[in-house]
Amino acid sequence: MKKIKPLLFLSIPIIVLAVYNIYSYDKFWEISVSTVITASIAIYISYYFTQNRLDQRKAQDSLEKVLSKLETEISRTPIRAMTSETEKSQILLGIRRINNKIFVLKKYQELFGIVEDVKWIHQRFKDYEEFVGDHIDDMDYLSKSQSELIRPLERIDDRIDTIRIKLYT
Repeated sequence: MKKIKPLLFLSIPIIVLAVYNIYSYDKFWEISVSTVITASIAIYISYYFTQNRLDQRKAQDSLEKVLSKLETEISRTPIRAMTSETEKSQILLGIRRINNKIFVLKKYQELFGIVEDVKWIHQRFKDYEEFVGDHIDDMDYLSKSQSELIRPLERIDDRIDTIRIKLYT
């Protein structure tokens, strides 16, 4: 309702002026073909650019959501802070979710000009995944290797911030 009030406030005077002009100006409806063509072209061009920017903004917002979900997955406890009690299935499920988000990024990397960033993220996470995969049966070793495990995740998180900045500049 709040958005409708300003619209009504602006629309009513315009409608009143239009009605007044129609009745007071005899040649109101007489216009040339060139005026119609010019107005039509102007409307079409403005609509095209507005819609194009809107579509681009929606795509950026969608990518932003994927980046946020990726960041959330990276910061989840089973992936980030493994203990000797952490279940293997939770770790593997977290790795799978992150790989799925990276796959989505790879599909749209060229559209947004983030090819190098996505390659970098993919490689760092692949290194992380290999390290965890090599030692998945020894949770004590993984829990003692927290600094080696957290470092690539923090670097990926930093790169996600870089991608966000690139999106809007």
